[in-house]
Amino acid sequence: MKVYIASPFFTGNVEQNVRAACDAADAVSRLGHFPYIPHLTMYWHRLPKRSHEFWQEQDFVWLRLCDAVLRLGGEAPGADMEVAEAERLGIPVYYSIDDIEKMWPARDEYAAKLKLFRAWIDAIRNGIASKEHPDFIALQKWLADYFTADKIRLFQR
Repeated sequence: MKVYIASPFFTGNVEQNVRAACDAADAVSRLGHFPYIPHLTMYWHRLPKRSHEFWQEQDFVWLRLCDAVLRLGGEAPGADMEVAEAERLGIPVYYSIDDIEKMWPARDEYAAKLKLFRAWIDAIRNGIASKEHPDFIALQKWLADYFTADKIRLFQR
C-alpha cells in the first residue's frame, strides 16, 4: 500500500519535522508498505521561490496516487488540507502507525495466508479436503476480515 505522510513542515523546526516524517515513513516501510514523504522537497524549496499553490498542487498530485494517508500530530494547515483532500477523494486517513498495522497486517503475513488459502482451494477441488474443515473456515474469516470495504475500494481504484 502506498502511504502519503501528512504532517507539520513549516510550523516549528523544519529539520525536526522532516525527521519526524522520515521516522514515520521508516515505520510504515517496516510494515511492508511504501511511504511517500512530501517533506523531502525541502531542498527544492531552497531553489526558486514558488507559491504555496505550486507546492499544494505538487502534493495533491502525489496524494491522489496513494492508497492511504498517515496524519502525524501537530499544527499543520497544509497537512490539514491534505487530509481534507484525501477525505474528498475517499482515501482513508490514519492517525497512527498502529492504526495502519491493525487495518493492513504486514505484507508477508497476508502473502503467507493467501498461499495457504490457495493450497486449501486446490485440496478441496481435488477432493482431499472439505470446505467445512475448521482450519479452512478460520482462514476464510481471516481473509474476509482483511478485505474490509475500505480495502476492496482500494483494489478497485
